[in-house]
Amino acid sequence: MATRPSGTGAVAASKVPGEKLSPTQPFPTRPGPIMPQGYSEDRLIDFTPELRAEAVEIMKHFEKGPLFTPPVVATADIKGTFVYPGFGGGANWNGGAYDPVTNTLYVPIRHRPSAVGLAKTMGVELLNEEEYFELQKLGEFDTKTSSWVATPADIRKLGGALYCDRRYGRVFVGHNGAQSYYCARAFRGSLRV
Repeated sequence: MATRPSGTGAVAASKVPGEKLSPTQPFPTRPGPIMPQGYSEDRLIDFTPELRAEAVEIMKHFEKGPLFTPPVVATADIKGTFVYPGFGGGANWNGGAYDPVTNTLYVPIRHRPSAVGLAKTMGVELLNEEEYFELQKLGEFDTKTSSWVATPADIRKLGGALYCDRRYGRVFVGHNGAQSYYCARAFRGSLRV
């Protein structure tokens, strides 16, 4: 298996109290990135001066920086961290196509950023599987998305996490590794009053 040459670079430390991240991350050096990495005000909308000013104002409410800028605890002023490319962006899930005549690999990319904010406290508890099934009796939720639900401790200890969704007129429970997916799904919770 071929490996890509890479170097290691310093990255920003977490601003989340008690969270310790790796001080470095690998950065591939060859081939170069196929799309921009991280935030740049140069890429904000500029169809009209008014739209440009609005975009600049909106972005004031996000932590932003180069690739690997960590998430922050959301506040009234800072809504989260701007991530580019986002979780569904880049060459993430799209397939490539090879042209043997030109010896070129074409890779479609998606310019789709994400914004990540960590809740300091919301006063809610994650729904468990049983509660999620009860929720689905009230309406059809998560027909195009999935939501995390409370995962039993024995599964979490092994690195797993459960999610639920509705497809084909039925409610499903699925699983994934928590380290890969907690960042990319929402959750369903309950607030007891």
